[in-house]
Amino acid sequence: MLFDNGDNRNYTGELEYSRAVEYHIDEGNKTVQQMWEFGKSFGQETFSPIVSKVNYYEDDQTVLFASGTSGNIILIDYFSNTLQFQSTIESPNAIGPRGIDFHSVHMVKF
Repeated sequence: MLFDNGDNRNYTGELEYSRAVEYHIDEGNKTVQQMWEFGKSFGQETFSPIVSKVNYYEDDQTVLFASGTSGNIILIDYFSNTLQFQSTIESPNAIGPRGIDFHSVHMVKF
């Protein structure tokens, strides 16, 4: 699973969006198949050309989608693609469009 920043997607001028995406790679047959994605429907709201992170948590089958320069942190149910949690972090002293720029986010359970 990886974070596809979508910067200049296909060089077509299409609206930029970032997404979490999972691929199955068959090295023997030299093929790649997209298995899962999340984020396209959010469009510019979660777009981040740099510094972002996706984590899959197998224990509760969720995906943590952190869009670094947009300040968005989203927790998604892997199987239903439904939002479990969403937050936007803002800071007046950072460089991102919403005033935030983070490189990595991790879920901590209490």
